[in-house]
Amino acid sequence: MVRGSTFRLLEQALDVASLRQRLLADNIANAETPGYKRKDIAFSTHFRRALAGKLTHPQHIPINSPTAGPAALVVQGTTARNDGNNVDIEVEMAELAKNTLYYQGLARQVTQYLANLRLVISEGRR
Repeated sequence: MVRGSTFRLLEQALDVASLRQRLLADNIANAETPGYKRKDIAFSTHFRRALAGKLTHPQHIPINSPTAGPAALVVQGTTARNDGNNVDIEVEMAELAKNTLYYQGLARQVTQYLANLRLVISEGRR
């Protein structure tokens, strides 16, 4: 399997986008559930740490570790309705569309990366 640093970063970004897609879908599915609190990930924080490739705190797990990954957060600060549910369906749908485009862009980058590797390998045989 290809395990270069570029591929590893793309793999981690796809994992984050995939988890975010599941969380957003859960939020949409529970938009009418009383007391439900929306979930999301600290995407920008995770992405900055992955790009930096270093730890920001001594107790953080290293990014290149196989157990490193994003964690879901429950967003507590807002309440959109009297029943305690803080899901705004319009915001969730917009975030879902944005995340889908992001994931598709990453998938295209992975495809192009692998196509470039195949080209290098096949041209190396000649």
